[in-house]
Amino acid sequence: MYYNASYIRSSLSFDEYILVYIRMHIVVWLETWLWGFATLASLYATTLPYPTIIPFIVLLIITIYKYFVVAVIEMALTNKRVIRKTGVIWVKSEELLLSRVESIEIKQTVIGRILNYGTITFSGTGTSKVKLRMVRSPRQVKREIENYFGGVLAVRAQQ
Repeated sequence: MYYNASYIRSSLSFDEYILVYIRMHIVVWLETWLWGFATLASLYATTLPYPTIIPFIVLLIITIYKYFVVAVIEMALTNKRVIRKTGVIWVKSEELLLSRVESIEIKQTVIGRILNYGTITFSGTGTSKVKLRMVRSPRQVKREIENYFGGVLAVRAQQ
């Protein structure tokens, strides 16, 4: 996984800066690992007759695809927005202004509680939502957001 967040950095406005890079939990790589193991198993099977090389090639392509699907996801919290970007060729960017956030919801399954990952949903005014899936330490991320907002609200109250 790499977290250079080049898309997010390139989309920052003049007085905007990144507060937190939101990282995904290692469990998100499980599917890629499983495809990788299947690829290696099929490589072992290629010692048999020639046509068995085709499953290896197909599985290798799927493994590489699954790797890049996960590797290119960028999530960050700036002082103005929550941003989630997916894709390389077809880029999908979900953004929500922090001034429009009405609620922050955390969902964790039983396994998510044990392994400390979950989904954070930012609900904005109207029907806008940004879901950050498979986030590592979602409660800590929420705490950091609330700490930032607490500081901002305290400064606004003093003015």
